[in-house]
Amino acid sequence: GTFRFEAEKKLAAFLKKIKLPGVKAATILVSSDLSVRSAVHALVKYAKENGGDLIVASTLARKGVSRFLLGSFAESVILQSDVPILLVSPKTVVKPKFGEILVPTDFSEKSKEVLPRIVALAKQLNAKVALFHQVEYLTQFTVDQFGVVPAMQKFLDEDVKRREELGHKWCAELKNQGVKVELAMNKKGAFAADSILAAAKKRGSAMIAIASQTGPVASFLLGSVTRQVIRAATCPVWVIHPEGYKEVTRPNPVATNVEKSTVLL
Repeated sequence: GTFRFEAEKKLAAFLKKIKLPGVKAATILVSSDLSVRSAVHALVKYAKENGGDLIVASTLARKGVSRFLLGSFAESVILQSDVPILLVSPKTVVKPKFGEILVPTDFSEKSKEVLPRIVALAKQLNAKVALFHQVEYLTQFTVDQFGVVPAMQKFLDEDVKRREELGHKWCAELKNQGVKVELAMNKKGAFAADSILAAAKKRGSAMIAIASQTGPVASFLLGSVTRQVIRAATCPVWVIHPEGYKEVTRPNPVATNVEKSTVLL
């Protein structure tokens, strides 16, 4: 009880100092034990019970041993929450104008499933959507080893063309929904996470919106691309679980009135 009272005092003083309009009084959540998982569960449960549209979390972008020993609250939230997560880190730089949302995609159905959510936000902010795709198997190693084999080169050329055609098809569908969209496809050898970060920096994207998945392989998927992106990105990262939105019954994918949206920090 004493700790809770002190926490409420500190949060109230902090909110008063930053003078952010529309912020409600702070709510202190209590978890069942001292584990990160329990704390995350308490936050996600509160968000769902109170109709939270977005959870905003900070990450310290820890790497290596420090991350393993201390754990990561933000990454645990991503794994457990089907409410959208917006992540910021000490490296985050807020753009003066919200001009573009970079949307990495592998052209899978799961990544397409989250597009309506992103489109709704882009239209609300009058921002452009940049669909970004990295042909990930084209690393320098594969190009050097197989690029000189005619049969392999033909396969690579046909596959890249197929991906490009699919990307333009997706762009056409988004344009029909009234959003500005551009296909950004990197055909040069690079790994997905490195390529995403480089594209966001070069293009000056205001946000990276990336789909993730939940389930038994979630930690593997998160470790392969998303985890690297959220640790190193210099812009906010919006992580979306496709499965979570099947459970949402709200009629609008993004609230049209910002004052009616609930954001948890």
